[in-house]
Amino acid sequence: MDPLKFNVDDCSLGNLGMAGAGGIFRDHMGSVVSAFGKALGYKNNYEDELFAFVCGLYRARDMDVQKLWIGSDSVAMVVLVQRKSVPWCVLQDWISLQPFLSSISRKISHRCRETNPIAVTWLSKRSNMGPCLPWWTFHLM
Repeated sequence: MDPLKFNVDDCSLGNLGMAGAGGIFRDHMGSVVSAFGKALGYKNNYEDELFAFVCGLYRARDMDVQKLWIGSDSVAMVVLVQRKSVPWCVLQDWISLQPFLSSISRKISHRCRETNPIAVTWLSKRSNMGPCLPWWTFHLM
């Protein structure tokens, strides 16, 4: 079984500013399997990237993913996850996800923002819509 690729991203209009976060799951052929996003209100870009990451892990768990490759444009987030040293703002979620994380094959890597221009464009538009925008989501599995 090939890994599912999960690209996580955020957008904040300023740092602190209106923010959005989301992610896209793709199969080994590059086809979109699932995606999600949300406007978060006023956040900094570090918090929104972590929020999207945790939400993506919950999504992967709900989809019963067994192999996961996570890509992020945040070097800080990648390093924290590799060291298993997440900040307090997502610590409770991180702890509750440990049974899932220990049961799957996974890796996380840094990627440049330019590799996911569709997500960046969409999130930058959604960030400006305010915190009341509900989650959007779709699945093709």
